[in-house]
Amino acid sequence: MATATALSTLYRVGDVADPPTAEKVRHQVRSDGLALFDGAHGIEAMLALAKQMMYITAHPDSDDRGITTIVELGPAANQPNAGGFSRRELMPHTDRSGVPDPPSLMMLTCAVQARVGGASRFTNGLAVRDQLAATCPESRQALSRARSALFGGAAGHLGAVFTPVAGPGPARLAIRLRLDDLVSFSPEVAEWIPQLIASIHRHTFTATLEPGQGVLLDNHRWLHARDTFEGPRQLYRLLGNPLPSLAMYAGIPVGADSDRLKQIANDAQRRVAPVPGTVGHHRHSPGLPGSPAQDRWPRTGRPVWPHACRAGRVHSHGGGLPVTGQAVTTWDVFTGSPALPLCRPVPWPNLRPCAPRYPAMT
Repeated sequence: MATATALSTLYRVGDVADPPTAEKVRHQVRSDGLALFDGAHGIEAMLALAKQMMYITAHPDSDDRGITTIVELGPAANQPNAGGFSRRELMPHTDRSGVPDPPSLMMLTCAVQARVGGASRFTNGLAVRDQLAATCPESRQALSRARSALFGGAAGHLGAVFTPVAGPGPARLAIRLRLDDLVSFSPEVAEWIPQLIASIHRHTFTATLEPGQGVLLDNHRWLHARDTFEGPRQLYRLLGNPLPSLAMYAGIPVGADSDRLKQIANDAQRRVAPVPGTVGHHRHSPGLPGSPAQDRWPRTGRPVWPHACRAGRVHSHGGGLPVTGQAVTTWDVFTGSPALPLCRPVPWPNLRPCAPRYPAMT
């Protein structure tokens, strides 16, 4: 994982009021699937940039221009699938996971920054898949099995976490995910969810969007999430598909370098030593390179949040629900400083412990 400065240099492209920046955005999304930009003050500036990148598609909550205004709606946000209009944390997800063909691009700009919290978190699906392929390769088959996950409730889409992308361009996969009450996994897939969550947390970085700042991301490659917040907060969102002339092929490239995967596996083996007599969890999880060493799991007893969060462990916690989580330090690419450590316990009914024969992940 890169340092905060390197991340900032890697993903930030400049002010969209500067005409050459639009081409930088296109190049950045083509190469890495995500671009962070400045200068998008107001809806018109956002639309002007978006129309150079994509065909805008409607959303059930959007206006006639395709713009969804994301604000806190009070009690109305307690309805199913309305978490984005609350002050609550949003777990890592892709947009429109409950429809057969989700849009491949998402643009998000900030109009009003929250007084406290509300930072956006982004996770590269390529890095997640690479780590899973290197450290627990059997997970790839389970997470790619057709009709193994129901996204969006009973009326949603029955599919898989990773699916091949049809159409022109290089071979690639699309990631489809949500981690809320409107997803159900088959037992074979649920077995691997702790490892998936652990890898997601490891490859997450934070961006605190200020007014005029925004992001354009590949919705088939990148997950996004949000911290809880206080005070007014307003963002605008557009969804769409790339203009064909731009050769922006959405999804996760599958031509992974085998030497790179071997290096990931070797690094994991060197850093992680299993605890004798335990099932599917590890002794330590150092978080991102450069972050302080994290506290160890107690060998017995209930976890103490947040300091006892560990990736890859399923633990009975209150009412018998398994809980998995990881304490990590993320970097804020706009401020260039470490963000608050994250510790995200996630309840999963009917999860089985991680298989001990696979190396635990950091």
